[in-house]
Amino acid sequence: MTTINVSTDSSGNVTLSNNGNATSPRKGEVQWNVTGSLLKTIAIRPFIQPNTNQTDIWSTPPAPFPNNNPPDNVSINWQGTVFDNDGEEYYYLDWTKKDNSTGTIDPKITVRATNR
Repeated sequence: MTTINVSTDSSGNVTLSNNGNATSPRKGEVQWNVTGSLLKTIAIRPFIQPNTNQTDIWSTPPAPFPNNNPPDNVSINWQGTVFDNDGEEYYYLDWTKKDNSTGTIDPKITVRATNR
């Protein structure tokens, strides 16, 4: 599993481990874990940059998990599963802090075979 931690630094800025850039093995799960106490929610929005060789890498698109929480108690952690092929895709990570301020970060996920 590839894990990206979403937190806040001492100034309250939203941070992601490795700036949110990650490499996953084929068919691997990618998980975003919120560890910052100032964060209320995050949302992951994959996108393919125009005029690039990027393709959709998600066999199961990122979604909140666990999905068994009642609607008013949705998890702020997210998880997705990548296809069995190499690829690269950017994504937006939208965040809302407990003070209701919002923002967006745009890192990327790269999928590579584990034997490289």
